[in-house]
Amino acid sequence: MHKIFENNLVWKIFSLFWAFILWLFVINIQNPEQSKEISNIPVEIVGLSAIEEKGYVVQDEDDLKETLVGLVVKGQRLQLDELVSNKEDLISIVLDFGPYASSLTPELTTTEKVIPFTTNLLVEGISIEEVHPSVMYVTLEKEAIVTVPIRYQVTGKQNKDYLEIEPIIKTTEIELRGPESLVNEVVHALVTVDVDDFSEDILKLDVPVTLLDIDGNEVDGIRQGFDTVEVIMPIGERKVVPFEAQFVGTVPNGYLKTNTIITPKEITIVGKAEVLEEIDVIKLEPIALNNKINSITLRIGISLPENVEYIESLDDRAVVTLEIQKENTYNFVIPVEELDLKVTGLPEDMEYEILQEGIGVTLAGTAEDLLSFDKTGVMVTLDLSALGPGEYSIPIDIQIEENLKVNNSPITLEVNLKMTEIIFDDEIEAENQNS
Repeated sequence: MHKIFENNLVWKIFSLFWAFILWLFVINIQNPEQSKEISNIPVEIVGLSAIEEKGYVVQDEDDLKETLVGLVVKGQRLQLDELVSNKEDLISIVLDFGPYASSLTPELTTTEKVIPFTTNLLVEGISIEEVHPSVMYVTLEKEAIVTVPIRYQVTGKQNKDYLEIEPIIKTTEIELRGPESLVNEVVHALVTVDVDDFSEDILKLDVPVTLLDIDGNEVDGIRQGFDTVEVIMPIGERKVVPFEAQFVGTVPNGYLKTNTIITPKEITIVGKAEVLEEIDVIKLEPIALNNKINSITLRIGISLPENVEYIESLDDRAVVTLEIQKENTYNFVIPVEELDLKVTGLPEDMEYEILQEGIGVTLAGTAEDLLSFDKTGVMVTLDLSALGPGEYSIPIDIQIEENLKVNNSPITLEVNLKMTEIIFDDEIEAENQNS
């Protein structure tokens, strides 16, 4: 009995083995054909630029771009499995507007089109039995471009004191593009400012922009120039400070930067009191002077410290005018007696004598500054430190007004140093008796 059971077990195992082999043969060799439905396939939209060049757009374009298509396909099982597993790469469904652009004329306001989907499978041996939907009904309409004002409303529950503060929105208008009938419904854009989102540490936020019709209903399906605007809540102390220009490099040789005009001259900033106490100026972004030989007007960005904002309703740039003129030179001869001469380092037992009548100073500047230069009272420092008796040619430190510069440095003075003659009392008495 036991031997019979063992024989049956062997035959059962043998039968299962051959059944498995047969199953593999049917699945992998015979690979029978079957039909399969594939759903939620995204659509590629092409040719929109062609109709936009004609001045038209598609109504409900955003919804159109979300369209999903389904297919019923037929093929062998293994190929179908591969197609389903990689449908994003192996199935191409295109909705092409390009061929319909030629039929659009300026006389048309709207026109309806029936556009078929073009389907392509990148797996051989599979056929398409059904596409659903197989076509798309679209309406093409003339494009309108308008600008509408941006308004705001203030909300909030926690920081009720902030409800009285007027927010600053520096962008006051927004450009809209879209179907003419839809764009014309928009009367203004709205920004909802929730004061609970702001504090002395958070003065600025980007807030979404909503388009509204005359009844206050939201209008969708329109292209906006931007989706958010920058909103500033001026919470904290205020302070008026001047702008300060910064420069890198120098103007080329032979030219002078003679003046810098900043418009506006000053700005009102807002922030914590302890932060504003440390701020005396607001610096502009550096201006490169290299290669500038003519006067020029630039718009320069504002460099704000952290947790500080400016509250004027203007953009984030100041207008800077640089006045640049060609450099002129002139050689002035200044008599020594007209100098405001300061001598330093002279030992107590020595005295000095200037051996020349004047100094020559070559100054560079604008013609106007050179003509107005007053050579009397020019401050000059003569350092006689660590010198003994003798004649010397000593460089001097000459102070010239800021709008001029000295081109012939160093300038020297010829000086004779000698010991001071000491006269004793008995010599003085004898001299008095002889007289």
